[in-house]
Amino acid sequence: LGSSNGTRVNGVEVEECVLNDGDQISFGDEAAAFFTVDVSAPAVAAPVATPHFIPAPVVREPQPQPRGATAGVPYAAAAAPRPKSPKVRSYKHVDDSSGCTSIFLVTLLFVASFFLGLTLKHYNKTGHFLLGDIVERMFSGNGKINIQMQENKNHP
Repeated sequence: LGSSNGTRVNGVEVEECVLNDGDQISFGDEAAAFFTVDVSAPAVAAPVATPHFIPAPVVREPQPQPRGATAGVPYAAAAAPRPKSPKVRSYKHVDDSSGCTSIFLVTLLFVASFFLGLTLKHYNKTGHFLLGDIVERMFSGNGKINIQMQENKNHP
């Protein structure tokens, strides 16, 4: 009929042909098979599986348990004393911390490195330790200002 997808019989594109039993037909992306049926032969019914009897499950009423018994455990087993388990301490892993301690330690390391570098530079220039010079200036009195009047020879 001039379809846009074409019709193929056994992989060959055709416009018109006579079909034989078992031919493979394709219409575009769809595929089919052609089989002839003898309508004069009596129809044979497919065998039907006979159902097997499966009994319904039996539901038992729950039995009352004596006090102290555990469900599903006989009374004698439930009454036996439990052995004491040793106390186990659990420690918090480092991965579980929030990171504040790490940040504090890294900052402290940077500050200490800065002052160490400053001290070494001061020692290279002056030959004295920075902390010793700071203490000496604070307590030696060199930082005090001393004002004195000079006598003027021209003024009586």
